[in-house]
Amino acid sequence: KSPLTAIQGAAELLRDSGDEMDPATRARFQNNIVADAYRMNRLVRRLIELARAENAGFTDETTSLREVLGKLNLGEGLAVTVDTGADVRFRMSTENAVIALSNLADNSVQHGASRFILGATHADGLVKITACDDGSGISESNRNRVFDPFFTTRHESGGTGLGLGIVAALLTAHEGTIRLVHAERGTKFELRVPVA
Repeated sequence: KSPLTAIQGAAELLRDSGDEMDPATRARFQNNIVADAYRMNRLVRRLIELARAENAGFTDETTSLREVLGKLNLGEGLAVTVDTGADVRFRMSTENAVIALSNLADNSVQHGASRFILGATHADGLVKITACDDGSGISESNRNRVFDPFFTTRHESGGTGLGLGIVAALLTAHEGTIRLVHAERGTKFELRVPVA
């Protein structure tokens, strides 16, 4: 059931009911239309972000976690720290690194995290960036699906299932990778990008 189907159904009911629908029911349908329109708007924006990420292209620009840290889009109550390698440079524009790490931070907030910890080290001619949080983590049954487009456990709260797809597409465009790694608590991702 897509948001458009829900919007169309609610609008048709409102149109066809005329004055026969009680005010409380009418208000409920109107609220559903607004909520589903918001969800559709968010989905379209995320699809545009995914298309841009897939076409980002390799760049000669470089950045570091220190440069990215001050520009991250963070949810309320999320403390972000860099525990290692704040000045390790990697080949990605600051803007694209902000997009990738903001998506990971957003997922952390949505899953109850209060801390988001980044680190960077050189490894095998690449820069390995770790991003971990203290949230509820990812269940064993969902671990193999988190990078599937449109997979989300948050449909009811507006999740689109595109955030990790955007991160993966950005990293692929920059000759990098992302993977979910084992964490004792919360969630931990490992990103590998070319060294600067």
